[in-house]
Amino acid sequence: MRDTSGEKKVSDIESKLGEIKNQIAETRAPWKITPRELVVWAGFSRRGKQVNNIITRALQSNGLITKPDYQLAYIDSPVLMELSGNVPENPSDTREAVHRVGMLAAANKAPITVNKNDGINVAKTLMILHDFSQLPVMSTPRNVDGLITWKSMATATIRNSACSTVQECMVTNPQIVDHDHPLLDVVNLVLKWEVVLVRGEDKTITGLVTMADITGQFLELSEAFLLLEQIENHLRPLIAHNFTAEELKQALDPSDTEREISSVDDLTFGEYIRLIEKPENWEKLHMPLDRGTVIKRLNEVRELRNDVMHFHPDGIGDEGIQIIRQTASFFGELIDQ
Repeated sequence: MRDTSGEKKVSDIESKLGEIKNQIAETRAPWKITPRELVVWAGFSRRGKQVNNIITRALQSNGLITKPDYQLAYIDSPVLMELSGNVPENPSDTREAVHRVGMLAAANKAPITVNKNDGINVAKTLMILHDFSQLPVMSTPRNVDGLITWKSMATATIRNSACSTVQECMVTNPQIVDHDHPLLDVVNLVLKWEVVLVRGEDKTITGLVTMADITGQFLELSEAFLLLEQIENHLRPLIAHNFTAEELKQALDPSDTEREISSVDDLTFGEYIRLIEKPENWEKLHMPLDRGTVIKRLNEVRELRNDVMHFHPDGIGDEGIQIIRQTASFFGELIDQ
């Protein structure tokens, strides 16, 4: 039986977007929506290349766009949906978006702040109460005077004397980046400066990103990365022991005409699947398992792998990490038998 689940997902989201298109056309007002709602309508729980392709095609087919681009906004931050006025006849796959700092949860959580004229004990109390290492020093939501940190307090005390106000202890040149600043650049800034303030389109400070935020954001992906390596380490010898170099070449992606295949190490994860999904090749593995079930799981892992390797800020979720854990354990037990 042909799998039509993907078609149903597209049908569901296109139906909902069609209704929104009619509402926008009738009211002449944009529709507010979050990227998470679009993802759920597409039948998924997080963004990724496959999901974004489904959503973008559904938007294009209904003549809709989002501002800012739903792919670059924080997943729970509202975006405005409008009529595009230009519907491509043959919508193509979306290009891989550059991840922006605004996609992080921390960049969308308004920070607790102090005023430069506040007593130093106000800053200390707030920092201890909330377990913060720093606080922005601000006179208005848009005006940043500096940053007060435990380090800046200690430094001020060493250089002069114990300060009594925030202004006497604050750092006056904090790092500030715009919401659409490339995420990897911000990671490097955080590594150097320990904290970066994030500024929204309206110039207000929308959040701050620290090493704790970066570590928490990518800890899940780090575990997944190691487990994915385990899965590949199990697959490579399994394939190498059962296929000749000539047979491996047949798995090469047809669109990749310049790459040479001389061993299993030259194949991509997708090419592993392309090789063993053929019934005649599956038989060569001598595994008393259902081919369709194994191939389906490997394709799920392949999709998750794409997001892990690109360090997608949305992460892969509890379900995703569980799939990778189970698959690593499955192949580990299979190979060890």
